[in-house]
Amino acid sequence: MHSIEVRIDNDTVERVTLDIRYKRIHVCPPIGKQKRYPALDLTVIHASEVGVPLGRKPILWKLVTGHFFALTDWDSPPDTRIRTAHLPTPETAISTHYFIHHARNFATQDEQVARLMHQQLSAAFTEDVEALTAIETLVSATAPDDIYEISLASDRAGIAMRRSLWKKSLG
Repeated sequence: MHSIEVRIDNDTVERVTLDIRYKRIHVCPPIGKQKRYPALDLTVIHASEVGVPLGRKPILWKLVTGHFFALTDWDSPPDTRIRTAHLPTPETAISTHYFIHHARNFATQDEQVARLMHQQLSAAFTEDVEALTAIETLVSATAPDDIYEISLASDRAGIAMRRSLWKKSLG
């Protein structure tokens, strides 16, 4: 169980408890496309709210990513290791929940290190929010016919999953 603060509306922030589960899956491309597309190892993360107040829908977030985030398994770490998971999760066409999990295996009891790392992570997070806000402003001001996707090699897993889900949705 993980406790986080969530903005419920413009004026309300609530502390909620989430049950977070994840599973690694291996997804193969369709038989006719196996020469062009590799199989993908993906992580499915599912977060569901525990103890939902009456009158509000429960928080349910799902994320499929090509990154693996072992939140407790350090895989034989070196002396110091920091793991950061950026988990942007679309809510609607114009809103996204942006989770960041930051963990380290050193100075875990040192409040000064914790404060410094929190400040640095907050600064990076703010930069990401500013960039995403600017992108959303540009996209919302652009005619739908003028929007096209530019994909990078690092987008391969997400693109393959979206294409697979799209095809499955068509029947």
